Amino acid sequence: MGRPEKPLNLAADPITMFARDLRELRRRAGNPSYRDMSKVALFSPSVLSSAASGHQPPTLQVTLGFVDACGGERAEWKARWTAAFLGGERGERARPAEPAEVAAERWPSPVELPAAADGYGLAVPSAVLPVPAQLPPCPRYFVGRRAELRQAWRAPSAPADVIEPLVVTGPVGVGKTAFALKVAHDLAARFPDGQLYADLEATDSHTVMLGFLRALGVPIRQATGGPGHLTGLYRSLLARRRILVVLDNVRDERQIRPLLTSTTCSMTLISSRTRLLGVDEVRRISLDMLPPAAALDLIAAWVGRERVEAERASCERLVELCGLLPLALNIVARRLAAQPGRSIGTLVEQFSADGSVLGLLRIGDVSLRNRMARAYEQLDNSARTALWQLASVHSLTGEKLAELLDCSAGEAEDVLEELVDSGLVVDTAGFGQGYALPGLCRAFVAEQSGGAPGCERADAVLHMPEA
Repeated sequence: MGRPEKPLNLAADPITMFARDLRELRRRAGNPSYRDMSKVALFSPSVLSSAASGHQPPTLQVTLGFVDACGGERAEWKARWTAAFLGGERGERARPAEPAEVAAERWPSPVELPAAADGYGLAVPSAVLPVPAQLPPCPRYFVGRRAELRQAWRAPSAPADVIEPLVVTGPVGVGKTAFALKVAHDLAARFPDGQLYADLEATDSHTVMLGFLRALGVPIRQATGGPGHLTGLYRSLLARRRILVVLDNVRDERQIRPLLTSTTCSMTLISSRTRLLGVDEVRRISLDMLPPAAALDLIAAWVGRERVEAERASCERLVELCGLLPLALNIVARRLAAQPGRSIGTLVEQFSADGSVLGLLRIGDVSLRNRMARAYEQLDNSARTALWQLASVHSLTGEKLAELLDCSAGEAEDVLEELVDSGLVVDTAGFGQGYALPGLCRAFVAEQSGGAPGCERADAVLHMPEA
């Protein structure tokens, strides 16, 4: 037997009238039990019953949960709730104040904080947790990528019923995070229930999950249970709200599987050096180096178009030295912006004369070498050996690498694909056709390899006549 209906308040006031309307909505829906309604509304049966008692005004969240459970129109009832409790002059309407019963039994939803005292002993009214807005700042200057941006912008408005996660991949320093944040800020207005962000480079999915649940209003006491329970709770919340989730610097598939959702109203945006080929049902965008014109535009955005045009030849040489890599270009452009009186030509001369260009590609705590080092440290010995061999040639196929490593062609292809997923190597002509090191990655690998054994064999093998 379901929970009995709480007696209706007999007072003829807006609260009671609103409660009668809720009861009528429930009657037209066939009088479902409050227990059954709670499964849809995500509020406990006692909270839903209290909403229709007329003793105190329900919160908007409880009202909309009640309406959802009875098949009502959310927009209509939101307007009715506003008119009933917020529509009159100050003091004329009853303002919803969540009872202790609701606070104690509430299911996951935006949480209202209890009243407290401030530093002067004055009562502070209860406040609703803000809609999560966790996105880091949008990149100050963003150039190019128009085709990729159009592809990403179409994702939330695609005709498919489900909004598939979007995976952004590419080499180290190509601007994956900047692109993801640009897209996220451009799309944020389409997801008014909030934006969640997590950098997964140095954390795990469980920690991220707990943080997201708290941001979505789940009390700590309800964010318990095994990983499967938390995942189910998280996905249920995103299925009911319009949330944009950004998962940055993802290492592997296992790290994000619990955080992936399949809904018609929320979207997940992922950036990773790894292509995450083990994850199904996602859309993919692969970023490449910037075109020369866009690279010049990026420098001009920082230092001014007049300064670029005054030393255009030096700027074009600087773009070449940076390998058209957005992170490298950003670093040198910011250095030039911080030294407005410095000639661009003198910086080019320093880059050309210095034995280690990577040593100059750092500013503050941003270092291209450090980014590459983190990718390199994750490689096993066979991948590092292949990387050293690749540093001495223009490009390499699986067959040639198999001869160098004394392994099968299939094993060599696997090693090369691992290098592509590290972000240090690019596939230059499609799968298995040829792999190469971008210029700055080649400089980094040369620093690491030194006198690595076997490098002397590379040139001889690669110049063997074709069979």
